[in-house]
Amino acid sequence: MMQRRLQAHCGDMTTTPERQPLSLSDCDDVLAYIPHALGFHPQNSLVLLLIVGQRLEATLRVDLPGESHPEDREAWLGQVLNLLHRLPQVRSLVAVVYAPDSSRNPRNVPYRQVIGELDEALEYTDIDLRQAWCLSGDQVWDYADDDVKITFPRPNVALGNTNL
Repeated sequence: MMQRRLQAHCGDMTTTPERQPLSLSDCDDVLAYIPHALGFHPQNSLVLLLIVGQRLEATLRVDLPGESHPEDREAWLGQVLNLLHRLPQVRSLVAVVYAPDSSRNPRNVPYRQVIGELDEALEYTDIDLRQAWCLSGDQVWDYADDDVKITFPRPNVALGNTNL
């Protein structure tokens, strides 16, 4: 499901003699790519990288719903699914939650329930959630880890290959 590898190819650059694929299943590459794609660093947002075949088709940013009210999450989820249905060729996506820096408890993964509900809703569509991460402050969580104990310091994407 969320563990498959995805490759996107960058365009020709006159200063680089060879083209190297960028992995969009690698957290560092994804975190470096998103601000370039959007033109800003998202906050309190869910960013979806929409994939057709093995090609990145589009980048979608939506505001996060309130975590404490189920009716807000349900309406939000309906809006996200409606947006995804407007691109019927999309078969998979990568998700990144840019959560507020409100929790220092690594066992309390922000928006875990929201991503779980999104993943469950996608089971009734032809869209696969390949990978999902959450950024909050200087921590990154991998939602694919069932134990949800894995956090790691937020990578310095400014010096990564994708950003450069």
